[in-house]
Formats: sequence, structure tokens, C-alpha cells
Amino acid sequence: MKHHSDHDRLIQAWLHIWNMRCCPPDTLLVGPASPELERHFGLCPLCRQNRELLLSHPAAPSDSLSLPGDDTDGPVPGQLWAIAPHRAGWGPKSRYYAPPVVLITAAIGQDTLAVVQTCGEMLLAGQDDIPLDQGVNGFAQPWNRYTLKREQLAHCLGTVSSTCVTKILKAMEQPESSMEAGSLLWFFRHMEVETGFFFACQAQDNLPSLSSHANPEELILMPEELGDLGLVLPRDAKGLPLDELLARSMPDESLLPLAAATDDDAVQILLFSFASTGSRPGVRTVSGRLDPPRLEQATLDNGRRATVLSITGFCGELVRADALWLMRWHCEDHFVPPLPGASGAEEGVFWARFPVDHLSDPLAGILQVRIIEQHTND
Repeated sequence: MKHHSDHDRLIQAWLHIWNMRCCPPDTLLVGPASPELERHFGLCPLCRQNRELLLSHPAAPSDSLSLPGDDTDGPVPGQLWAIAPHRAGWGPKSRYYAPPVVLITAAIGQDTLAVVQTCGEMLLAGQDDIPLDQGVNGFAQPWNRYTLKREQLAHCLGTVSSTCVTKILKAMEQPESSMEAGSLLWFFRHMEVETGFFFACQAQDNLPSLSSHANPEELILMPEELGDLGLVLPRDAKGLPLDELLARSMPDESLLPLAAATDDDAVQILLFSFASTGSRPGVRTVSGRLDPPRLEQATLDNGRRATVLSITGFCGELVRADALWLMRWHCEDHFVPPLPGASGAEEGVFWARFPVDHLSDPLAGILQVRIIEQHTND
């Protein structure tokens, strides 16, 4: 009996947090129909039931909840902040993304903040989650960290101790605990990361911009410009051509808006946007997924037999059909370019084949994907 009651409580905790994170407010449930709402009803029986209940038993009108004005110094590390309500909205997977509460772990510059997401349902906490203290219920998620802009935050809701913050920072350095695939906790962590990514992407609107250039093939770009964009440059940056410089530059997690990736098949793509005139170019992160890489024996154009690593993936965002794709297999301090004519992309699917005979463990690498878009005022 105890096993069943524990499982029932876990299911209730999951349903509660799902409703908080992914479902629209009552005003939208009973409001005018929309394609987004209809798609959500198709996957969420809870909202269908709530809509019927609200229509048959209308709630008495009440004043909107009024939160106190923000008269707190900060944000500073250790404070819990609510993301502004107007940042909520429809997003991927037919969900209405409601703002979570985040805990500030670091202030970066004047208006950028490193945060971890929090959750109030303790039954959903894993071994690597950190309980909040100072009378605050819930836990911090060191595996779900990203960056936000100050303007995205609404109100300070409390503060945890410096000891709690230290535990979170130490936990961020450790690998994430593995979850049984398909379990409630596995689904929960996926949902939490996707929620964080939705709001982290909003921070990209105010990223520093690149200078305008005529076209990607003729860009003249100083390495320090990439550093200003929140990228960590390779040690030999000044001696590299532009394509290699872009391919080898890595996102600085403290500056670019990122969300933790919980899947082994996840890949983080950097999308560079350049403009000839009139628009505001920059760089942002895009999520993607990879199929398992395959080692194959192939005959190259020169007739030589070689070991080739074949990779196929999917980009989680539509990009321009004329975008330039740069891919490198980063392994053992090598940045291996694809074989000539053996890489490309179409409708979000990308592929590449890399020569890997010179690598001792070719599967122990990371795919680096960079997309360059040129926007013109046609």
C-alpha cells in the first residue's frame, strides 16, 4: 500500500508541475479559440476538463493578483526571482510556457545574470538537486542553468544562504545524475530544460552585435569582436581564417543564453547573423539533435581507403535556405573538417563525413556546428 501511495503522490506532483509549466491561464482557457489553444487541448486532458468546468461554473470576477513593487537591491547571488509574467507565451510542443522561479548564481556585467531554475515539488528532486534553505520550500537544479537579462525578471521572492549557493555552484561542476529513460523524473527533467531554454532564448534580443558585412565569404572580422559577442576564442585565433575562427569559437556560458542539455544526442549550434545594411546582426544558440555517429570504411576521391565518421543531425530551428553551414569534429585537440563535398543541410537536417584515420579514439569527439546567415534589405 505504501508503494502505491508514494507512486500516486509522485504522479500528482508531476501533474501539478506540468500544469504550472506548460498550461495556459484560465483567462486563455475560456477565451477566444486559437490554433495554439486547440493544439494544446489535443494533448492536455487536464485543460480540456478545466475549460468545461470553468464554462459551466464561471468563477466570480476578482482583482488581479498584485505583487509588491521591486524595492530590493539586486539581483544578487542567492536571491530567488520570478520571471516577469509578460514573458510567458505559446512555444514548442503546443505548450504555454509559464515563467519559473530562478535562483541567481552570479551577476555578469550590468544586466546579465547566471541563474539556475528551481522547483517547489520536492518529490521530483534527484540526488544532484540542492534543497533550498532559509525557510524556502523547493530545490535548485544545478543541471538546468542558463543566462537571463535583468529586464526579464519581475520580483525578488526570497533569499537563500551563501552556503546553499556554494553547494549549487559545486554541484554544477559534477556530471548530472542519470535517470531511467521514460520515467516520470526523466520526463520532468526534459520539461524543465525545455522551459528554461524558452526563457533563455528571450535574452538573445539584447546580445551584442557584429559589424555589418557584405557577405559571409568576404567578412573581415577581428577576433576581439567575437570575444565581445560572448564567445571563447581558440588560443591561435589571430592566425586563423574566418571560417576556422567561427568553427572553433566556443560559447561562454556566462554570457550567451544557454540551457542545460540532458541528452547525450544533444548538440548546441551557434547561429551567426550578418547584415549588409539596416538590421542588427549577432550570434545566438540553437538546439539540435544527433543520430549516433557511425564509423565506416570508404574509398576517397584519390582512391585511398580510409576510416570515415558519418554524422546526421537535426537543427531545432528553421534557418535560411542560403545559409552557410560550418561543421568540425572536435576530437583530441583536432578540429577535423568534413571531406570535400561530403557535408550539407536541407530543411533542418544536416550531415557530414569526416576523415578520422589520424585519431586514436574518433568516437570520443564533439560535433561543432556553426550556421552563418546573411540578411539583406531586398
